[in-house]
Amino acid sequence: FVYLALGREKITDDHWIYLPEDTLTVHRISEFKNFSPENAPPGKTVVCCEITCDFEDEVWNCPDEKLREIAVNDLVRIGLIKKEEVIDEWSHRTRFAYPIYDLEYAGRLESAKGFIEQFVNLHTAGRQGLFKYNNMDHSLEMGLEASKDLLHERRDTDKVASGSGYFG
Repeated sequence: FVYLALGREKITDDHWIYLPEDTLTVHRISEFKNFSPENAPPGKTVVCCEITCDFEDEVWNCPDEKLREIAVNDLVRIGLIKKEEVIDEWSHRTRFAYPIYDLEYAGRLESAKGFIEQFVNLHTAGRQGLFKYNNMDHSLEMGLEASKDLLHERRDTDKVASGSGYFG
């Protein structure tokens, strides 16, 4: 993930935008201020540029400065930002950002969830916690449901985005 702090109010009204062009390295951007105006100071915004890679591949091992240059150039090229609007930039690598499914994952997942459920003070949510390839809004809802459980109201994190329309 390459984060770009920009000296402007926002770049789009969308939470995230997919960039499927094969000439770009960034494949998706997220603008967190569109989830809440409190996610960036007035007159500024932060955009997360996602660049797909595998652990220890060429992109993973690319210097941060080069990744930042790629992200800025991609967004400039498609007209979303101007280079001079970038006021700060930083990178973060996440090895297990997305779950990878195989033919046996459902059985192994149930076994893991059964083990975790024996701990009354352990709450799982989100992609890694429930091994779901869900959207950010689903992850946020799962976090809210987990907080309700912590307040002893209920425990429904596993039901968020769980219909067959999401995961077959």
